[in-house]
Amino acid sequence: MNLFIFRHAIAEDRDVFARTGKEDELRPLIPRGRRRMQKICRGLSRLNLSPEYIVSSELVRAKETAEIIQSVLGGKIQINSSMNPGGDSQRLFKSLAELSASTIAVVGHEPDLSYLVSELTSSSDQEILRFKKGGVCALEFLPGSITRAKISWFLGPRQILDLCEL
Repeated sequence: MNLFIFRHAIAEDRDVFARTGKEDELRPLIPRGRRRMQKICRGLSRLNLSPEYIVSSELVRAKETAEIIQSVLGGKIQINSSMNPGGDSQRLFKSLAELSASTIAVVGHEPDLSYLVSELTSSSDQEILRFKKGGVCALEFLPGSITRAKISWFLGPRQILDLCEL
């Protein structure tokens, strides 16, 4: 199985949004974040990325990012609380395995995504990389495993946007 790990796109400023009195879970993407994620996905389409499923956090900014990924790259969206901040990675691994898909994208938040990559690739709780908003990491699971993977590539948003200009 191939797993593509996305950090959500640029959302409204946390402090500014907090002044609205609404919960942070409702914080949406900003127009620039939407446009940038659409370009990022177009760049990734050059790599023939076509997920069967997109597993997203319940938070609005992640769900909106998943919708953009779906509109450009395809795939069926599934909302999974294990992708929420502080989510249960073991429960996530089990639910991904149950999908029986060869290519899955997940959309979540930092620092959880960094820890997820570390756990899958090194069985460590130490961050080995850090995602920028719109960053993507491609993992390939080792044969017969749902908890061990190797990093195929890791691109920041600027690198992916550069693919659009080629």
